Amino acid sequence: MKQHRFGSLAAGVVLLGSVWVASAASFALPASAYGPHPQCTIRLNHSTLPVHSVVTVTVTCTGNDTFDIVIHSPSATLGTITTNASGTGSATFTIPASLAAGSYVITATDPSGLTLSTGLTLTATAPSTTTAGPLPFTGADVATTAGIGAIAIGGGGLIVLGARRRRRSHQPVPNA
Repeated sequence: MKQHRFGSLAAGVVLLGSVWVASAASFALPASAYGPHPQCTIRLNHSTLPVHSVVTVTVTCTGNDTFDIVIHSPSATLGTITTNASGTGSATFTIPASLAAGSYVITATDPSGLTLSTGLTLTATAPSTTTAGPLPFTGADVATTAGIGAIAIGGGGLIVLGARRRRRSHQPVPNA
């Protein structure tokens, strides 16, 4: 009976872990909305970024509105986003250099007090400065040299074969 309970517990932990991993893999985090518009959202282009990065914040709500974008703990205003007639606005902000690695909350607040929030994790990993592209060429172009070597080996083999045939043809045949 104890093994059965342990198996059920293990299955529950695996299921819970799977749900957590699947939810953590999302790049756009849904927001919490406080106020009269619970259908409003705030999304980030990435939920985890290296310190000193750039983050793109997208706010979706109803109609034209202006939102102040603030990162908290400590508080630093990133800027504002104005939504268009369809209710969508987006802007890119640089994370303040004074922020260390850790967990932060980004909020978007409009003049009526509607506040949207989402989490952001900054990591100590520095952003990569390399760009994807072809690998650099290293080494030498040996195709021509290898071809000449193959021809030389083949020619040397033909010379040895010819010399052996000539030796056989010039040897006197013993009389019986």
